[in-house]
Amino acid sequence: QLKRNKITHLIWNFGNGGMEKVVSNLVKNNSKHYDVSLIVINKENDVNALNSLNSKKINFIKRKKGSKNILKLFKLYFVIIKNKPNIIHVHYYDLIKILKPLKMILNFKMILTIHGMNDFDNNILHCDKIVTVSNTHYKHVKNFLINRNLDISKLSMVYNGIEISKKRNDVAIDLNNLNLVCVGRLNHYQKRQDVIIKYFSRLQKKYSNSKLSFFGLGDSESLLRELTVKYNVSNNVYFRKSIGNKSLIKKLTNYSLMISASKEETFGLNIVESLSIGLPVLAFPAKSIKEIADSNPIAFFFKDEKSFLNKIDNEICNITSDEKNRSIQTIKKTFHLNLMISNYDKIYKKLI
Repeated sequence: QLKRNKITHLIWNFGNGGMEKVVSNLVKNNSKHYDVSLIVINKENDVNALNSLNSKKINFIKRKKGSKNILKLFKLYFVIIKNKPNIIHVHYYDLIKILKPLKMILNFKMILTIHGMNDFDNNILHCDKIVTVSNTHYKHVKNFLINRNLDISKLSMVYNGIEISKKRNDVAIDLNNLNLVCVGRLNHYQKRQDVIIKYFSRLQKKYSNSKLSFFGLGDSESLLRELTVKYNVSNNVYFRKSIGNKSLIKKLTNYSLMISASKEETFGLNIVESLSIGLPVLAFPAKSIKEIADSNPIAFFFKDEKSFLNKIDNEICNITSDEKNRSIQTIKKTFHLNLMISNYDKIYKKLI
């Protein structure tokens, strides 16, 4: 009986964002080759997001966010020592400092996947491998290292992958019954949902039946609700909280159009998921979103309010079923979950 190698993923807390979807896919699907487990440090977690995982594989440290309780650190160390992982795969760079003393004793390898555009500092070089999630992101991190005369040899790029659903969006675009959706953490600084509400209010003046739904939780919710009142669209805007990924994909088959206004993303999992079921996307041309969606027949880009309305009026209303099919095929080729898993497998094998 060959001893199976152990990989432990380490994360502060488990929300309902793109990063968590990637982590849960790695935990679920890498187990064919390795014994994979997950450690979640904080106790503020999204129950719906955790539902898809086997709880036997998860250790909860149950630290209160921001707490300085040293016992929780010992508990974390204890779990790691007990697990004896060959590789610890961290998903936040500020966990590196915490693991460094333990790494010297236990001699495990450490990988970091950077999920946020600027979520890193010099400490990333204590890892054995640093993974970025798009070419845009890779260049950004590489420049940071080069400008400080630091080693770039540990850096690599692995696209995030998604499970391709059998579900399919067959909604024909009807300007008199537009049903828009926006998926992501409610954080208007990064995701700019405030801009979406403002533009939607203009759209609504023109097409009074238009509706807009937000899926996600976050600190900006009350501000965004106030804006719907200010712009007089509160009856047509729905805050649908957070739901598990499978239910979300099912719901997305009923919308006309997915909207994204982020100026900066490392990847854009919600964009890829939408395009993978044939749901058209109208997005602000953030570099990495352009990178993953530019060649897609049902992805469109807006720079301002005028082009936002213009695209809906003149281009999105003409999308064909054939273009939806081509979109699904395009996503399968580049962002299939199996591709991401085999790319991480290659990285793990080299390190072990």
